[in-house]
Amino acid sequence: MEQSYPLLIGHSAKGSEHLRSIQEVADFICQNGQYGDLTVTQEDGTPFLNTFGIYIDRIADMDYQEVLLRTLIPMQMELDGTNAIDELDGDMEGQPAQQMGGM
Repeated sequence: MEQSYPLLIGHSAKGSEHLRSIQEVADFICQNGQYGDLTVTQEDGTPFLNTFGIYIDRIADMDYQEVLLRTLIPMQMELDGTNAIDELDGDMEGQPAQQMGGM
């Protein structure tokens, strides 16, 4: 997949950054998307994807998106705290339900 896009350019409020792998794209989205929406273009300036914060809004290649999300989703879950909810649910498994009520 990375062979199809050997160089993408990430654009954020901090400036532009060369992205040479899916991991670099995911890192760019998570590091910079916390501070605003992002754009990633192909080397020639053609729009490739944009975000709403750390979440992909639009992307030109759905096959690339599928591969990117395998890396990106766990990173997003760390940032937005949804992994903590999963961890709490796992801690509660096997615990007896607490009873509610008065004396």
